[in-house]
Amino acid sequence: MRHRTPIAVIGGRGPHGLALHLLLRDRGLEGAYLLIDGATEWLPSYGAGGPMQHVTHLRSPREFDFTLGDPSRSMTAWRNAQEHRPLADVYSLAMADDAQFNEQRASERHRARRADVHAYANDLARRNHADDPVLQGRVIRATPNADTWTLELDTGDVVDATVLLVAVGVATQRYLPEPWRDGWTRLPRTLRRHSFDGPPADPLPRHVAVIGSSNSSTWETALAYADRGAHVTLLSRHPHPVERQFPFPTRWCDPNVITRFARRSNGERRRILKNMHVPRSAVPGSADRASERGIRVEHHTRVRHVDEVFGQAQVVFDQAPQGRQVERYDLVVAATGASPRIRDLPFLAEAASSAKAPVNVGGPARNTPILDAAGRWKGLPPIYPLGAFAFGRVGYAALTLASASHVLPLMLDDILEDAGLTSPDATTSRPRTNLATPTERTSACPSNPPHPSP
Repeated sequence: MRHRTPIAVIGGRGPHGLALHLLLRDRGLEGAYLLIDGATEWLPSYGAGGPMQHVTHLRSPREFDFTLGDPSRSMTAWRNAQEHRPLADVYSLAMADDAQFNEQRASERHRARRADVHAYANDLARRNHADDPVLQGRVIRATPNADTWTLELDTGDVVDATVLLVAVGVATQRYLPEPWRDGWTRLPRTLRRHSFDGPPADPLPRHVAVIGSSNSSTWETALAYADRGAHVTLLSRHPHPVERQFPFPTRWCDPNVITRFARRSNGERRRILKNMHVPRSAVPGSADRASERGIRVEHHTRVRHVDEVFGQAQVVFDQAPQGRQVERYDLVVAATGASPRIRDLPFLAEAASSAKAPVNVGGPARNTPILDAAGRWKGLPPIYPLGAFAFGRVGYAALTLASASHVLPLMLDDILEDAGLTSPDATTSRPRTNLATPTERTSACPSNPPHPSP
């Protein structure tokens, strides 16, 4: 079947797709967009089988929800099937900016449980009829035309869209350090997993090595295996983790800070991000939890080789001051996160290559697209990469759920203009680049920018 739509969202059941649905429904623009996704649930990354399944508590404050101007949609007001409000006491950005709160070991009631956020989003989607614009399927090819896109799905459906939003997340683009990547990929699948895969089916291997750094995903993965009874060794490239409620300065989430940062040239933004030191951090109490569960933690390790030896995975690593170490395990888990490379997205690779669509080649924003003032990827028909792909343009808020609740609304008028839609509440015409010429607004975030100033 062929479909025509002004706006198509690839990865439409994620947070950006849900946020877009709520924003456009509030403006009376139902029917003007399609949310394309192969998932059968909302926020599938946060579901029981998703790549975030190791994570018990999210580090997101209460503002990273789907209120979007309607207080009845806030996570703190949400009631579950038992009429409880499990997210009522989630901490705020203002609390996170307080050094005493941020460094203390707050009780779990201050943190959002991943399963509760997943249930909240799915309940909100159901009550707001978010399934109506969903086209079930996965995009296998995105072909640019003169000023539109043609999408081919694995279901045989074809979508003609004026504007394309790419919100696929980064879970499929796994990162593995080069020294041991090839050896790890050659291991039999019984001996290796990535943290995004979740734990293997029973019986669980007895001796497990988790390789990563001192961030939350590494510690959560090690804890998940230990909780199931495995003897876990955590090989961390970094020292003891910095334990923080929120991983970076909250000012990066202020709409005015986002906008000021986006106004700068691409080179200036890259320099700021490169000079902005954000230490790897974990949820407070991670090290104590690991100690209580008997996890052996080896810091300052550099894994050099991973190979199969006599039916086990042999890990060779360097550690100061001991030097070269060799150990064998029944399973090696790579808790090394993701490396977003938009040109590697299978459905988009050919189009991006043909158009020579530019990407950042160095620094923290490497491999992310170079975007224009409105957030479009240069050299192609209107296409807006969202989430982590927009990191080089809007900063750290792009790496969190705030990308849906704090960044997408700033881009919306430009998206609608590109799509040929006139919002019923728009009263004045304006040039494109809405994000670069914002309306000042009140924010829960502090207004003073981080150093170096965005």
